[in-house]
Amino acid sequence: MPPSASAFALANIIGTDFEQTIVPTDTVLSVAVPQQLSEDFSTRPDLLLLQQQVKASEVLVKKSRSNYLPTVALVGRYSHYDNLKLKGDLTLPNSNPLGFSHTISGGNPMALLSVSLPLFHWGAELKKVKKAKLNLSDAKLQLQQNERGMQVEVRRAVQNVTDSQRMVETAKVGRQQDDENLRVMRQKFDNQMCTMTDLLDA
Repeated sequence: MPPSASAFALANIIGTDFEQTIVPTDTVLSVAVPQQLSEDFSTRPDLLLLQQQVKASEVLVKKSRSNYLPTVALVGRYSHYDNLKLKGDLTLPNSNPLGFSHTISGGNPMALLSVSLPLFHWGAELKKVKKAKLNLSDAKLQLQQNERGMQVEVRRAVQNVTDSQRMVETAKVGRQQDDENLRVMRQKFDNQMCTMTDLLDA
């Protein structure tokens, strides 16, 4: 007998051979659910990526603002010299030789101040700052919207887990009641106090 369409779909989903026969079996999963489920989503990678995007936009705003601000540079230097000795011989006008020696000590300070004003591209730089601020606002708005969506998603997931756990507990209680009902009906059937139909219904 060729496999049905549902068997083909199941084989496609689980990644097995289409010609392989799939035999379903009853499986009972026991999952331990904690008493208090956390709704903290601060470590989600997509949220951390959005936060880093906001920080990067803030840095770009500062960088764009720095391009049209004046630049001031101050350089200072001090050269010190000590114990420089000069020694030599001079000939006076009367042809008499004269020897001399001299020691020099002191210093030479120097300061340089430079100011740069971007006058020719002032308007273009202001437009860049406005664009960077708009990008920052968009990044913050996107982060806020995604945080809201993640909060709703996590809360819904926690509620689904809680509801599923309650359904499992209810099913366990119903299974216990059905087992007890079957036991009672089997005893009645054995004592000829009910029909086979009643036993099958139980």
